[in-house]
Amino acid sequence: MLLIKFVFKQRLSDYGLGLPPRRLWKLSAQTFIVLMALCLPAFLIATGNADMRATYPFYRPFKDAGEFILYELTYLPFFIAIEFIFRGYLLFGLAGVRDEEVRRRGTNLGVSGELFFGKYALLIQMLSYTAWRLGKPLPELWGTLAWGLAAGVMAYTIKSIWPVVAAHWLLNVVFDALVGFAP
Repeated sequence: MLLIKFVFKQRLSDYGLGLPPRRLWKLSAQTFIVLMALCLPAFLIATGNADMRATYPFYRPFKDAGEFILYELTYLPFFIAIEFIFRGYLLFGLAGVRDEEVRRRGTNLGVSGELFFGKYALLIQMLSYTAWRLGKPLPELWGTLAWGLAAGVMAYTIKSIWPVVAAHWLLNVVFDALVGFAP
């Protein structure tokens, strides 16, 4: 964020850290609900996978609901950071690079059009996010392909990472509750 603000001299909202524009609030709520509805079954199925159960939650066993809530609240900044890195900084940063800016910095790759990366930034952030998850249980690795693309499209469309952060965190809270309190 310091790079964005003081080196790039850009607004943090240009990188998805602002709330969605008012005209997109309804779409934001709808896409949040659709993202939750589409992903929740996969998260529920993953609770039955032995590798997933052995990996998550990172902390357990939970003594009581209060400890579980404290754990999940302290885990929230992780989801903010991850979504900002991939959906905010990488996606919005790459999608917003204009040809003129690339040429001005002395690099001319012969690419024309309004944006240098444009919507290809969706694929770049999704593949980077998936690569970051290498070594994780197989269901999670496959899930990151779908999640990275869906979350990227959602953030890009509504111009904010916050509904994606909320969905990602809530899905993990459900998973952790089902696995962390299971006998």
